[in-house]
Amino acid sequence: MGLFHAAMAVITIKMSALAFVGSVIRSPALFEWAQRGWAGLCLRAAGVRVRVTGVEHAPPDRAQVIVANHASFFDVWALIHALPVKGRFVAKVELARVPVMARAMGSGGHLFVDRKRPVRARRQIQDAARDMRERKLTYLLFPEGTRSHDGEVGRFKFGAFALAIEARVPLVPAYIQGGFEVWPRGRGSIRPREIVIHLAPPVPLGGAENLKRSEVAATVRRTMLALREKATDQAPRG
Repeated sequence: MGLFHAAMAVITIKMSALAFVGSVIRSPALFEWAQRGWAGLCLRAAGVRVRVTGVEHAPPDRAQVIVANHASFFDVWALIHALPVKGRFVAKVELARVPVMARAMGSGGHLFVDRKRPVRARRQIQDAARDMRERKLTYLLFPEGTRSHDGEVGRFKFGAFALAIEARVPLVPAYIQGGFEVWPRGRGSIRPREIVIHLAPPVPLGGAENLKRSEVAATVRRTMLALREKATDQAPRG
């Protein structure tokens, strides 16, 4: 376990530095390579494989928002490494205090939202919506707001859906299967196994001017639970 943590730290520092350089010299290709490489190396160091079903629902040539359940830190690496998109996370502002990684993430378009400052958060969402449409970025969100303690899909924070509603871009539900079994919150040891990302067709946002976040969240949660049920039914027994 200590060896994995040491390897992860070295990988993170080196790849974050490369990602930062890529953003400074305005080389999106270098930034994407460093970001995907960081995730892939961390997964490989832990012996974790990732597979995606429904990948056609998240094409790389459009702006979109993907919302997923969150049961393990490996969810982050799985999404960044396996999805064929220019992925950017909407993260808690607390993560902006992690020196090297936060600098690279912020310079590359990842978004740190301060929920305690709603006016500033609203401005950040508006800027991100414009940026994602122009650059065809995919924003990745965990609407539960934190990792699950028991592997179940928790309650959603409605604010997580503000970006998709503001940008009027496709909103793709995802269910990540296996992350909790690999490395749940509070457990020291990692169990190498496969993580599967299941993607569903986008939830229609329509043209309504007054979309309620609560209604969008409820629709996405139902879809996510349906993905989980299907994945559980298809999982090998024994």
